[in-house]
Amino acid sequence: MEIQSDVISGVKAILNKEVFKEVDEILKNLKYIDIYIKEKEYQIEKIKNGDRGAIQAICNDLFKSSPTNSISSRVENEVINIDRLISQLEGEIYEQGKNRRLVINALSEMGESERFIYQEVYQEEKLLSQIAQENNCSVAKISYMRKDFINKMAIVLLGPKVLEGERWLYINQ
Repeated sequence: MEIQSDVISGVKAILNKEVFKEVDEILKNLKYIDIYIKEKEYQIEKIKNGDRGAIQAICNDLFKSSPTNSISSRVENEVINIDRLISQLEGEIYEQGKNRRLVINALSEMGESERFIYQEVYQEEKLLSQIAQENNCSVAKISYMRKDFINKMAIVLLGPKVLEGERWLYINQ
């Protein structure tokens, strides 16, 4: 891919370092998200088929034979904790799946240079210097393109409010 050296004109936000790092980490980990989701689904299935069923059986036995509520309350609390764990795992799966969908949808709407940066930096895990050398351009240009891509993805992944209170950079043509 030939990289153009012209500067994009317009208004850009310069994200704070924490937001920049957060988006960068999301993009880096996206490559492995399917593995993560499958592992979380396995954990849920394991809980549902094993631990949860056993605790429900114990709860039913104790509830019928126990004259006090203290035993059944303890077991009921364990069931509630397992339900919370399952909900937490399902929430993690949802969030990671949402991030994957957002990035895929955003990439389909973005230009060739953004898709190029995503592929080279986040999918192939190349160094900026390596990308620059392979494309006969400066590391600074690749770094600029990466920062621009992360700025755009920050809005997609974290919403437009991510730019509130950020510094604005005005670029002249």
